[in-house]
Amino acid sequence: MGQKNSSISKKSKKKAETYDYASLLEYPDGWSWWGFVFYADPESPFSGWTESDRAKFVKETFGFEVRKFGAEIEAYEKFTDTPAKRHYRAWGKKMDERTEFLETVKYDVNTWEMIDKMAAATVKLYSDLERIKKIVDDAGDSGRVMGDRTESLSESGLID
Repeated sequence: MGQKNSSISKKSKKKAETYDYASLLEYPDGWSWWGFVFYADPESPFSGWTESDRAKFVKETFGFEVRKFGAEIEAYEKFTDTPAKRHYRAWGKKMDERTEFLETVKYDVNTWEMIDKMAAATVKLYSDLERIKKIVDDAGDSGRVMGDRTESLSESGLID
């Protein structure tokens, strides 16, 4: 009796066998899950790149514009980041914007004082950013697993 209720119809089984599961990872304009992860995930090997460099890489490699998916990227970041990581990410974005701004300003008689002040502040800003990164790294994701359930003893490495 239980077996009959849990059986899958031939039609459903055939559909499951022929379904293109890869299409679940395909989105409009050639959007791909890997491109999204390379761009947005804090554990990505490209997370140290500026946003513009990551966006250019994704465009060249995966063929889609990440700016079209701002809401999805923001949701992903909120879902995957702890409060400390969100702060670190926000500060990192501001530092990238600051660097890009400095790269566009010509050093001349009208801008030298502003550029020198910004350059002098750079060491302190990066020192503060590194302290935040240490807090984030020390906190890690201990106790947090998929679905925000509590980590089991074996997952935490306390038992085999």
